[in-house]
This record gives sequence, C-alpha cells and structure tokens, in this order.
Amino acid sequence: MPVRLREDLRVRLVSTRTALRDRNLARLMLSWGSWVTTDWAFLITVSVMALEVGGPAAVGLAGAVRVLPSALLGTLLSPLADHLPRPGC
Repeated sequence: MPVRLREDLRVRLVSTRTALRDRNLARLMLSWGSWVTTDWAFLITVSVMALEVGGPAAVGLAGAVRVLPSALLGTLLSPLADHLPRPGC
C-alpha cells in the first residue's frame, strides 16, 4: 500500500473513532449510514424489478421517475428558499 494512501486511511480512521466517542454524533452517523444503505437497497430492488418487467428501458424510466421530481422542483424552488430567512441567522 502506498505511503500516502496509508496515511489518508489512518487519518480517516482516527477521525471516525474521535467522532464515535460523541454519543450524539455516533447516533447521527448510524442513522445516516442506515438511510444510505436503505436507499441503496431500494434503488437496487426497483432496478431489478423494472429490468424483469420491462427490460433496460424500464430501468431508465424508473430512474428518471425517481430523479426528475427532485431535479425539477429543486430548480424551481431554490430561489424561493434563498429569500426565506434562515433560523438562527
């Protein structure tokens, strides 16, 4: 393993251990990890089902249905969010 990669890995592990010592941060990391894992499993499940039902085109359609609402609404609503006051600011 190259020295730089080993050093980067060491820094990440030390940082993770430090973060896990804080109970609230550890709970946040656990919930975030659970959400990411669940989201990934859902994506794989929907993709496999779409492939079985309608082939590659259905997988593309399922992906578009999943992503397009966020992309469109985010683009339309982000200027509104910029004008709203932020709590604590």
